[in-house]
Amino acid sequence: MNLLARDATTADYELFARLFPALEVPDPVLTTAQFEEHMLPNVVIAEDGQQPLGYAHWRFYGATVHVVHVVVEANARRRGVGHFLMEEVRRRASAKGCTRWYLNVKAENTPAMRLYERSGLSVEQRGWSMLAAWSVLRALQGPTNIRKSEPSPEEVSRFARQHGLDPERLALVRARPGVVFVALRDDAGTCALAAFDPAFPSLYPIAVTRPAHARPLFDALFPHARDPHVNIFVEGNAALAEALHQVGAKLNFETLRMGASLA
Repeated sequence: MNLLARDATTADYELFARLFPALEVPDPVLTTAQFEEHMLPNVVIAEDGQQPLGYAHWRFYGATVHVVHVVVEANARRRGVGHFLMEEVRRRASAKGCTRWYLNVKAENTPAMRLYERSGLSVEQRGWSMLAAWSVLRALQGPTNIRKSEPSPEEVSRFARQHGLDPERLALVRARPGVVFVALRDDAGTCALAAFDPAFPSLYPIAVTRPAHARPLFDALFPHARDPHVNIFVEGNAALAEALHQVGAKLNFETLRMGASLA
């Protein structure tokens, strides 16, 4: 198949809106305006000279590129389109000076994992997409010597790295309009942080020194809730995911973060 790559434009919104549901994630489909604001210009379209066959979307976090979406038309899968899109993202990211890339894939999506392995990526850590009622989250037991804090950017970055989070990505999440950011500290220093978007509603990232530190985080965020439920994405912290499961949070799906050098 002779594939071509081109930059997406606003006119490609219909392609995005049609293919996005194939990802089967709880995120709502963006509006045209949101597509323009949050995805363009970092979207590439693969086509065969006659029609578009899929798209890839990515974000830059410093020298790291996060491949957010790779979606191919159902009738064009297993024909090299996904690999073509990955290599196009690699080429563009390398041209920007990026040195590393990563993505999240559902743990049961074996064909996608094989595709990403062909591009040189390997599994780095697990993640859990969960749905919980605020009422069950507030049933968690938590310590009492916790207080809200305003850590310096350096302290936030250090804490994020210690918990496997990308500081640049965290900074972009915090900067989004309407996002509520909370950090907590105990006698030893920063012990928990989370960013909450009440409009979705979603809670990402969440990082805690101990699972019990999640309770005061939820207490601080609950006044901002508009919905009785919240989507939570936990990365790299199986103990926290298990604690949430034990009080009644439901697992949407498990993910694997795959990453590699761009060299």
